[in-house]
Amino acid sequence: MNESLLCYIWRHSLAGRSFQSTDGQEIRVEHPGVWNRHAGPDFLNARIRIGDTLWAGNVEMHLRASDWGRHGHEQDEKYRNVILHVVLSEDEKVFSGLGRRLPCLDLSEWIPAGIVERYGEWQASADPMPCRPFLHQLNAASLRPWLGRLALERLERRGHELIRTLDEGPEAWEVCFHTLLFRAFGLPANGLPFEMLARIWLRVPGRKKLAAADAEAALLYLSGLLEACAEDPWCREQVERGRALAPELTPLQPALWSLLRMRPAAFPSIRIAQLAAVLAALGPAGHQERLTLEPAHWVRILQTQASAYWDDHYRPGQAVLRSYPKIIGPQQRTSLVANAFAPYLSASGLWHDDHALVRRAVALLERVAPEDNRVVRNWLNLDRTDVSALETQGWMELDRSFCNAGRCLECRIGYQLLGGG
Repeated sequence: MNESLLCYIWRHSLAGRSFQSTDGQEIRVEHPGVWNRHAGPDFLNARIRIGDTLWAGNVEMHLRASDWGRHGHEQDEKYRNVILHVVLSEDEKVFSGLGRRLPCLDLSEWIPAGIVERYGEWQASADPMPCRPFLHQLNAASLRPWLGRLALERLERRGHELIRTLDEGPEAWEVCFHTLLFRAFGLPANGLPFEMLARIWLRVPGRKKLAAADAEAALLYLSGLLEACAEDPWCREQVERGRALAPELTPLQPALWSLLRMRPAAFPSIRIAQLAAVLAALGPAGHQERLTLEPAHWVRILQTQASAYWDDHYRPGQAVLRSYPKIIGPQQRTSLVANAFAPYLSASGLWHDDHALVRRAVALLERVAPEDNRVVRNWLNLDRTDVSALETQGWMELDRSFCNAGRCLECRIGYQLLGGG
């Protein structure tokens, strides 16, 4: 037991509202007060009936009553309006700075044992998600509104982060959008070289008007990935076309790209070909035009595939026996929405003070499939019926802001599992 858990139990009335003070007076909590995270008493503006008198004031919490004196509260003006001292052990009587004995509530006999035991298990656990064994007890449906709020907080946080990194100048939003889009195509292994490729792509003359085939040739040439197949006729043709489209630009070094432990469908050459199709589908639209696109339009842009050459290729110049189109699948679409389109719309909405754009980002996440990653799989015990990427983004934010930070007492799941209903 620690003071944080004691405050949590008091704040949520998990021990009840009717008690008896250590000197035999009846106590009825009309309102526990507002939890104060700053200097001063733990709870402000409480309303508590002690005996026949209704008191309005502050409440201080300690594990032991003697902590009052050790912390010097009797000499602190901020504690003059304390009306009740809540402890787990009254090891001495406590007086205010005015010499008045403070009514004391020993809460230890009123706290359900299961709360303390379960929280103790969480604190002792090495699992970053210590509530995992108890997830089957959750009312998953009641968590959905909260997960939606967490997803919105994630969108807004990422939007603010993007705004802080915006380049100066008229092309700032072009750089932002293309950096996000290219990096999302490269995640997780090739995010950096894709981001570097985005910076070069933005210097290609007439890039907005390029057809998919030309965009693919330019991107493959600039990626440096065609260097390994220089003797192949198709590769030579792409190099010549790419060099003509981007005559003064230097390709990346091939060594930047990673294929280690990667599924062939995620090879950078496949992703570049798919990216070229998406860029062609976007067409000449600039920042302002992109902001007018409805969620359905964004989804249609991603319902595309690499050119036919890649039906029987994973690497340039190396044909394989099995042939099938390299479409952008549901999980990849979700990744592109969650890591590129939605953060871009959110940042734009925050920058332009246009809440409709943030709502559009939310609606876009609701239109794509839920993510399937380590964090989401941690929550497989919950009901996943009709789950969208909006909810899984909420789980991602829950993991980041609560589980990894050890904030079990501030978490809605922790509240349910500790008896809060």
